[in-house]
Amino acid sequence: GRRFSANLVFCRETLVRLSPALSMSFVFSPAREKAFRGGFEKKMLARMKRGAACLEKGDWAGGARTLSGLGFGLTPSGDDFLGGYLLAANFSPHRRKNKLIKTVMKNCRSSNPVSRSFLSACAAGRADLRTKKFLASLSDQEKKNLKRSTENLLDRGHTSGADFLSGFLFYFSEKL
Repeated sequence: GRRFSANLVFCRETLVRLSPALSMSFVFSPAREKAFRGGFEKKMLARMKRGAACLEKGDWAGGARTLSGLGFGLTPSGDDFLGGYLLAANFSPHRRKNKLIKTVMKNCRSSNPVSRSFLSACAAGRADLRTKKFLASLSDQEKKNLKRSTENLLDRGHTSGADFLSGFLFYFSEKL
């Protein structure tokens, strides 16, 4: 209800304030796009924006194909974003969520075994303890619990936590 929506807004504000450069948090703050400087980074940004736009308009297959495997690190940014998006879909009353989850998973092209395992877990609604604490805090009245769990989530990997949280919040963006 209302508290959940207010807590999502609080998380978005925390994400935009604390996320590292080159994370997908630019979907909520276009000013963050300035961090993408070189030719490769600008091309990656354009592809990230294309993938997010596909998801936004309900082209889940196009979004998954565009974002999967995209980015740096052990789990690329696009995979982390899709993981957050998939986990959020599991906790939504959206009547087409099962079709969304199947479509995204069928179109993920990442060959990274860590990413594949992570995405499968998110698609099944499974999460690690840090993420479970975050999910529990979303309905919490205590902002300090939400703040702590959001900051802990953002502290995962270089951009992984911010990318995951961006995907999670992006799924619920109509509530923001």
